[in-house]
Amino acid sequence: MIPRKKEGKNKFLTILKLAIFSLAFLFCFTQTQAQESLNASNSIHILANQLDVQAYPNGTFDSDIAFLALVNEMDKMNNDFSIGLQYRYYWLVSVDIKRNGFPLEESLLKNLNKAGNEFGVPNSTLKKLYKKTIALF
Repeated sequence: MIPRKKEGKNKFLTILKLAIFSLAFLFCFTQTQAQESLNASNSIHILANQLDVQAYPNGTFDSDIAFLALVNEMDKMNNDFSIGLQYRYYWLVSVDIKRNGFPLEESLLKNLNKAGNEFGVPNSTLKKLYKKTIALF
């Protein structure tokens, strides 16, 4: 009977260690997620400053209304991919907010930079496109 008590005690200690490890892991994971969210927010503001445009807080615009406005504008372009920058930008933003579930305000800035890099246009062109897009909402 004595060995069973020792096995029971070892089992309890093992479970206790596992529980402590799990809690520590969960705490570290949530801290990392919060830090990543803060870093994403900071990077959006940095990007807005670099492009000399206003960064809007998440939730400023209704994503559903914005999605419909973007799709309507793309339809006006008759799916003519030669339109280029504007069509690509609207497409990237609409995919991000509907399929990927990203916040509209972050997607507007992130994809402005992405489309600008793809087409090699100056920041002044991107600034005009951003203001034109914001006016749609």
